[in-house]
Amino acid sequence: MREVKVICNLICVRINVKWEAPTQSFESGLKRLALVALWDYSWLLCITFPGLEIIELTQTPSMTFLPFVSKLRRLRSLNCDIKQEETVLEMNHNFHQLERLVLHADIVMPLCNPGAYGLAKPAFSSISTLELWLDNLSIVSFTRLIRGRCLPRGHPWSLLPKETSQITTFRLYWKDYPGNQVEQVVWSSELLALARREQDRIEAYDGTYIRLKLEWMKEPVTVPDYTNWLSDIYMSTAKFYKP
Repeated sequence: MREVKVICNLICVRINVKWEAPTQSFESGLKRLALVALWDYSWLLCITFPGLEIIELTQTPSMTFLPFVSKLRRLRSLNCDIKQEETVLEMNHNFHQLERLVLHADIVMPLCNPGAYGLAKPAFSSISTLELWLDNLSIVSFTRLIRGRCLPRGHPWSLLPKETSQITTFRLYWKDYPGNQVEQVVWSSELLALARREQDRIEAYDGTYIRLKLEWMKEPVTVPDYTNWLSDIYMSTAKFYKP
């Protein structure tokens, strides 16, 4: 536990060890934290992270995890296995400062249709980078997300509200196999003709994925690049963790 006071980046992988609460709390200078297949987060509650900015979590947030992340006032990038709209709405209350969000399902409507959820403004209204790992995709939510968060203000099709950040970097991931439903929906959208596109393939522990980066911008915008440290986390930890 003492080492957390001095390290800056930490990847934690599932181990068969029973954690016991320490007799004193610690303050850590950690900036980036990846949690891989860990189900017991109780030890995190014994550490304060005043400078933690990036979290990668490979499973669905638990009731223990949410109290932990709600205290992270400098958190800028969050990747969890979020697959329920209820979780999106609950986490939205604590993360108004987020710049990057990663979701693992087509649950984007709270981000672009706030009125349907009783919100005064779109969920996670400050993010400029959104990444979606998808098994399926609705053309309705895809179109609404692009118009409501990705197209710049002033564009005739833009529905971007005032005091809401434009998503200037939008990445989609889907399994690489013929006839994938997500791929069919994505390329059927006429809005892609307006975007700058970059596509490649990446290897994850469960197979090959297509990665498509989309940008709709009037002028160049500088945003933090969170991919350098994060892009290989799932792949690098595959040797330790097989689902």
